[in-house]
Amino acid sequence: DAVAFDPAAAGFADGLELSFRHRFAYDLPNENQLSFYGVLPGEFLSLYAGYEYIKATSLRPRRTTLGGAVTIDETTRLGVAYRSYDGTNIKLDNVANWDVGLYSQATSWFSWSLGAEFINEPTVEGQRQKPRGTFGIGLRPIKGESWLQLGADIQMVDAQGSMMPDILQTRAVVEI
Repeated sequence: DAVAFDPAAAGFADGLELSFRHRFAYDLPNENQLSFYGVLPGEFLSLYAGYEYIKATSLRPRRTTLGGAVTIDETTRLGVAYRSYDGTNIKLDNVANWDVGLYSQATSWFSWSLGAEFINEPTVEGQRQKPRGTFGIGLRPIKGESWLQLGADIQMVDAQGSMMPDILQTRAVVEI
């Protein structure tokens, strides 16, 4: 699931990822997301491509991703992704952005990630989008086994005139 959010996570993937997510949010009822990512793993460089479809009144109905992740050391990967949006929402037709990420599986039971989204500051409806910072953690609480994973992440953007960033989104994930 991390490949859709952190470009560097592909460096740890083995091949294919298919996920279906349902978002529980009061202001976005019945938002479902189907995503498919394929990874061509390599010892030093892993390449990947993905497609996401979101059924909702969301601002990004479809997203296509191309990216790669390089191995920094045994536990850490650095990745970059090019993402393009299209579909029924004219606001996002022909919008593209670049994301970067750093992902580390520090131990068998703990991982963390740092990232930056929209680093090219694309324009949506005449408004330049500010880069967004992301931070996430993941836990494998049962002896580091991958069958149960717990995760949380946060997405922030610089708040003009404030020392504290605006929090755009927080997310908790349970994977079985």
